[in-house]
Amino acid sequence: DEYSAEVFDTQITTTKVNAIYNMHTYWSKKPHEAIRQYIRHYTKPHDIVLDPFCGSGSTALAALIEGRTVVAIDRSPAATFITKNYCSPVTPDELNAAFERLRQLVASELS
Repeated sequence: DEYSAEVFDTQITTTKVNAIYNMHTYWSKKPHEAIRQYIRHYTKPHDIVLDPFCGSGSTALAALIEGRTVVAIDRSPAATFITKNYCSPVTPDELNAAFERLRQLVASELS
């Protein structure tokens, strides 16, 4: 298997101020927009990206957005839970239905 890639020497400019990043944030988390640039440079569409320390799923999300297949693992069950839910697509209709179910469950407490 032959692999060759030039060094990534482009300055990355991105922000941590976006809805996806803010869904689950902590001090050392990197924005998925920055990671996407590395994924794009070092892999091709449909390549497999291994993230053996998936943490909160930023690399997995970046790879999925870029059309790669992802294997995301972590020793921490919390990390794999966060990554799975961070990377699972939800349609607006599904989200609205879940919200309505929740609203009905707590309706008496809200009023």
